[in-house]
Amino acid sequence: MSLAPTRGESPFVRGTTNPAVFFLQAGQARLVPDAATLAFISAGQAVRTLTDVAMAALPRGAALPSRADGTLLTALVPIAAGAPPMAYLMAGGLKRHVPDTPTLNALETAGALSHTVTVADLAGIPDGAAMPSRADGVVYQGSGGAYAFLMRGGLRAAVPDATTLRDGGHDPATALAITAADLAAIPNAAPLSSTSRFLHPPAADTPLLLLPVRLETRFQGNELWLRIYPDDIHVNSFEPQLTADETAARVSYLDQAKAGPQAAQTAFAALVRQFGAERAAWIASATAQPGAKPAQWTRAPHVDVLPERWIVMGYQTDGPGQLLFVGAPITDTLAVGPDPNGSGPTTDDGMRWLSDFDRAVQVGMGCRIPLTGAQTRGFRRLLVFGLRTGVDPAQAAARFGDLLQAHHYTDGLELLAHGTPTNNTEDAASGLTSHDPNGARLFAVEQGAALCP
Repeated sequence: MSLAPTRGESPFVRGTTNPAVFFLQAGQARLVPDAATLAFISAGQAVRTLTDVAMAALPRGAALPSRADGTLLTALVPIAAGAPPMAYLMAGGLKRHVPDTPTLNALETAGALSHTVTVADLAGIPDGAAMPSRADGVVYQGSGGAYAFLMRGGLRAAVPDATTLRDGGHDPATALAITAADLAAIPNAAPLSSTSRFLHPPAADTPLLLLPVRLETRFQGNELWLRIYPDDIHVNSFEPQLTADETAARVSYLDQAKAGPQAAQTAFAALVRQFGAERAAWIASATAQPGAKPAQWTRAPHVDVLPERWIVMGYQTDGPGQLLFVGAPITDTLAVGPDPNGSGPTTDDGMRWLSDFDRAVQVGMGCRIPLTGAQTRGFRRLLVFGLRTGVDPAQAAARFGDLLQAHHYTDGLELLAHGTPTNNTEDAASGLTSHDPNGARLFAVEQGAALCP
C-alpha cells in the first residue's frame, strides 16, 4: 500500500472513527494540531477518509507546528550565549519574528504557549512583519491623545508630551512607528506624569507666538532678582463702546458721507480733529455701535496675552542652559495702568506690581532666583519665556486678533514691507510716516477699497 497520495488526491486524511486529521509527507502521517492550521495549509483541499485499518498502518511523524494565532514557535537550534532565541509568533497564518528576549518573555507572561519546532518546519511557514520589541526603553509614536509610548517591563506607558520624554532620557526623534493592532496588543502601564513646565503642553503642530518683553535684573546677595515688563504690543487700552458725543459725531459722519466720497473725507477730517486719528477711524467704522458711555476712559489698560507663568533659563556658556526658575501663576488679565475709577496711580492696587517688587513676585511678574556655586558669577544670557496653554489654539488666535484690532484703533497698526528701516540713521530715514493732514491717508486706508483680497 502506497503512503503517498496519488496525483490529484488530497494529502489530508482521517480515519473512519477518529476525527483527527493527518498530513501525508515524506512517507509519514503528521498530525494537524488544530482547525486553524488545517485551514491555512489545506488551501481548500478536502480531507480524505480512510479506514481505521489503513490509518493504523501509516507510520507516524512529528505533529505539524500549529499556525493558530498567538502560538509561539521556537527553532530547535543551538543559540550562542547572550543571543536572542529564534522565536516567532503566529498571526494570520504568518510567522512574525520575535526580536529579543524581553519581548519573548512578555509574550509568555501574557499566556502565549511556546512550541519547539525544526528549522525545516519553520521555513515552510510564510513570513509576516517582525513583532515590535517590548524591551525596556523602546519608544513608539503616540496615538489617541498620547504623545508617545514608552516600553517598561513589557508594558506600554503613555507619555503625555515631548518634554516628559526628553526628561526621561529619550530622544523624541527615535520614536518608532507601530500599527494600531500591534499597539493594542501590548498591555497598558500607568501613564507617565508630565514633567513639562506648561500646564497643558501644546501639540507639536500648533504654531507658537512669542511676544517681546523687557527685563530688569539685580544681584541681591545669593539671589538674582528679575522683573518682567510687557512690551507695548501686549497692552490693550481699547474701549469699543462709544460715548454720547462719539455717537452723535458718528451719526453726523454717516449722514454727510451719503453725499459722496469728497463729503465723506471732509466729515472724516472733522472726526480726526475732534477725537484723534485712530479713534476717528473706529467711530467711522462699520463695526462701531451707538452708545452712551459716560467717559472716553473708563477702565485700566490691561494685558491678556501673557503666558500662564514665566520660565527662566540661564546660559553661562554657549552650551546648554540651566533651568533657573519657574514663576508664580499669572492671572488671565493684568492691569498695566491706573483705573480711572480708583484712588490714584500711587495707591492703585491693580498696577501696584509695576513698582512693588514683592507684589510683582506674587503676581508672577518678578522672580527671586536662588544662586549656588558657579551661578553666583553671573550669566552671559537670560532667556525668559512662557505660553498660555489654558486656551485652545482657536481661542488664542482670536484673542491675539482682538489685540491687534485694539492697537489699530488706539495707537495705530501697520504691517511694514520687508526691509523697511525701523530707526533713523545718517544713511536712511525710518519707515514711519506721521504726516497726514486731516487724516487723508488714513481715510483712504480705512474707508477705501480693501488692500487684501
